[in-house]
Amino acid sequence: MAARASSSSGQGASLAAESAVQLARCLRDAPYERAFARYEELRRPRVERIIANAARTNSDKAAGPVGRVVRDLLMPVAMKLV
Repeated sequence: MAARASSSSGQGASLAAESAVQLARCLRDAPYERAFARYEELRRPRVERIIANAARTNSDKAAGPVGRVVRDLLMPVAMKLV
């Protein structure tokens, strides 16, 4: 499983390091056929939780319909003042 959280969550490098350690442990402790399945069993819940949190965070940053209208009306004025 190579899924990673979005770059805005700041978790990509951390998840990659955690995954590398966990994969090494699985490969050390089990035959290859079982090691990869065990690795996915161990990693999937955490990775999916972080991806869901990142998606929630990203959607919270996006302006809603009212926010977009206000932004689009005020931005030209703000740019003239700055």
